[in-house]
Amino acid sequence: MAKNNLLCRVDSFLPDIPETTGHISAVFNHSFDILADDFLINCTSKKETLHPLSLLGEQTMVEKAKKGQKVKFSYPHIKIGGRKFKLHPDIKPARNSKPINKDLIPFNIRQLKKSLKISGQPTLLDKTDESGLAGAAKLVQTKLNYLHLYAEDFIEFFGMGEGLTPTWDDFFAGILLTDRISGNNKIISDREFFPKVKKQTTRTSYWQLQFAGTGKFSLQFETLVHKMLRKKTTASDFITPLASGHSSGTDICRGILVYLESAISENSNSPQ
Repeated sequence: MAKNNLLCRVDSFLPDIPETTGHISAVFNHSFDILADDFLINCTSKKETLHPLSLLGEQTMVEKAKKGQKVKFSYPHIKIGGRKFKLHPDIKPARNSKPINKDLIPFNIRQLKKSLKISGQPTLLDKTDESGLAGAAKLVQTKLNYLHLYAEDFIEFFGMGEGLTPTWDDFFAGILLTDRISGNNKIISDREFFPKVKKQTTRTSYWQLQFAGTGKFSLQFETLVHKMLRKKTTASDFITPLASGHSSGTDICRGILVYLESAISENSNSPQ
């Protein structure tokens, strides 16, 4: 990769951002966030975390990033702290033309359950309080057995839990992503849903849910869902996704598990 080039996904949302200015809003070990108007752009050195508003660069770029640095965006260029980069849509998302293999899904569900037991983190979804997030999660699982589930019915839970992407939001994002990738489209998120979510949760979580609603996410979770629907998984397939964040990976994978058990298992009418 050339010194002043940054890579992005071929299905990136970045071309949709109008010319604007912003600033670095947060810096992490392997990435940093840029707030540009209402868009949250993530610059990362780890390819597996690329989502539709991500840029892939060198780790040295992350190490030089400082919170508050000014950013100017004009696709396909971005200027960060006085240094100009050109964006190249070069990373292909996880896609698979093979049909869904319903016979493999029960096996993959068991594999995910084993991995969650070994590597998963304890979260609020583990609580036994039926009125809390664990109870809401059980209700989602029940409703997924019906024709449709209305996301807005659970609006009160968004923003609940710890982290930049709260527990419930991660869990529901895993469900929503699996629904869209499977082609079932059982979950209805009407035009009022996302504006309401935006008022209740973090900006990071809001965008994560937006991605999931289009069948996109970070590459590691897209890849995992596609594989669980079509091929045999191994324990190694779950290592990187489960290590995402402190407990985010656990809760996203739990959402994937709940959807597969309820909507695509042999007890449901899954797509051909």
